[in-house]
Amino acid sequence: TVPEAVALMPDLRYLWVDNNELTGTLLTTWTISFIARMEEITFSNNKLYGPIPLALVASSETGNIELRLSKIDGSNNNFTGTIPSSFGLLPTWKYIDFSHNMLTGSIFPSQYLDKLEVLRLNDNMFEGAIPKFPANCKTLELQGNDLSGDFDNIVHIRSLEVLSVSGNFGGTLPTELARMKKLGYIDLKNCSLTGTIPSIVENMKALVHFSMADNKLVGSIPSSFGKLTVLRHLFLDDNELTGTIPMELSHMNDLSIFSVQNNNLIGYIPSKLARLEMLNTLLLSGNNLQGSIPNELCARGIDILRIDSTVKCECCSKYDSNDFH
Repeated sequence: TVPEAVALMPDLRYLWVDNNELTGTLLTTWTISFIARMEEITFSNNKLYGPIPLALVASSETGNIELRLSKIDGSNNNFTGTIPSSFGLLPTWKYIDFSHNMLTGSIFPSQYLDKLEVLRLNDNMFEGAIPKFPANCKTLELQGNDLSGDFDNIVHIRSLEVLSVSGNFGGTLPTELARMKKLGYIDLKNCSLTGTIPSIVENMKALVHFSMADNKLVGSIPSSFGKLTVLRHLFLDDNELTGTIPMELSHMNDLSIFSVQNNNLIGYIPSKLARLEMLNTLLLSGNNLQGSIPNELCARGIDILRIDSTVKCECCSKYDSNDFH
């Protein structure tokens, strides 16, 4: 366990005890005065359990003590219980990470935490409506919970760089999402999304990872994806997409993974995809494609290729049975 004497060190400002095998509950002897003088507390990747110390909550409700605590990381433990709404009243928060625990209840409102840049609460058991988040947030990871609502409390965060909310939400994909031009990583897998992919996705020039797999999206793959020249991973599998694979995707110079398995795509595989020198994973099975794998792609080589037996492939003998279907 973390020694109780830690709380008696008057000059302690930073406590880093992450990546150990600490067990037990987390410092129930912590006092408000101890929390008030701390700036960072990190105890991630241990075996701690029980509730979050009440002093952390109480400190946010104390108006006559100057608070400094800006970062707390309790990820990858076994914490249970709830995070009270008063947790969102501590104005000094910049970094909060309680991912990979067993926390329950609703997510505390944080729209007034103007300094908060990173909020990771993924892979817990939170439920209820998505609350509002601060406009200056850069990383928001909520995947692996059971949250409801829509994107209204997210699309206003124009500073957001990482958005991962897979397994939550529902409804249609708002066009306002494409106006979040700083987004580099977006994961909306298994969010029960309906409707089409907005063509103005071309405005998201910073995108490196884009996943909307396992939803109920319809319509065609926007050719405007071809303008996202730094995109590396594009996952659109397990939807209801129709039409052909846009030839414009050949302009995505950094694309390494392209997955559109299990849709209703038709037509031929564009030979110009062979221009993508970084492309090493091409997943096309479960569609209605025809013709053959372009000779140019065979000549260039792909690490993992998955296609249907209806598509001819002269070079498929080089692939392991696990990589070719």
